Amino acid sequence: MSIKNANDTAFLNRGAAMENNENIVTCSFCSSKNVSKIAPFGTAQLVSQYYCNNCKSIFEYVRWREN
Repeated sequence: MSIKNANDTAFLNRGAAMENNENIVTCSFCSSKNVSKIAPFGTAQLVSQYYCNNCKSIFEYVRWREN
């Protein structure tokens, strides 16, 4: 598998974190780890809403499994 851009790298890193039972949330827009949880649920019960302190974006993160 070839990595074509930063989004591919972020996706792969998130997958590795999930395998290690770590819950690392990164911004969907800039890949920053400097994020704050603003709501436990988003547009669906399966997602949480986060705010990126780096690019000032609000995004949703799919909660596959919480520890």
